[in-house]
Amino acid sequence: MIQRIQTVFFALVVIFQLIFAFGTLAYFMQSNDSIAYSLYKVVNGKGEVLRSQILGGIVNGLSILLSAIIIFMYKNRPLQVKLGQLNLLLLAAVITIVFLDLDKYAKTFGENVEPSYTLLMVLPILSLIANYLGIRFVKKDEALVRAADRLR
Repeated sequence: MIQRIQTVFFALVVIFQLIFAFGTLAYFMQSNDSIAYSLYKVVNGKGEVLRSQILGGIVNGLSILLSAIIIFMYKNRPLQVKLGQLNLLLLAAVITIVFLDLDKYAKTFGENVEPSYTLLMVLPILSLIANYLGIRFVKKDEALVRAADRLR
């Protein structure tokens, strides 16, 4: 049912990833210019787009969509668990893509430029935890239903 605790966890995944998708993830300071790194683009202090990027955004969008689908799959708990596990892989891919891309982009400035991460970088990790907890509670519900069926 939709009012279960796992729905809250999967809804948190959607909310966290939406905030992550549209926020600034890191800043670079280079010769009196601040460069903002987000999931979809890199923008300098004047608002000019320096680079567009799409892979992280696509994977993050798939994760958001899958989390929303999982919420409404409450009648098919085994499928809900499998989709939740797939979402764990997508969330791990988002984290990997962002950090590898940030590292690659930082190296274009030279060795002495380090990115200044924002607090939004914690959201994918919180999403991983919320997704795991959602899967755990779906499994717990499934075990409870199977135990009740055995008693009949």
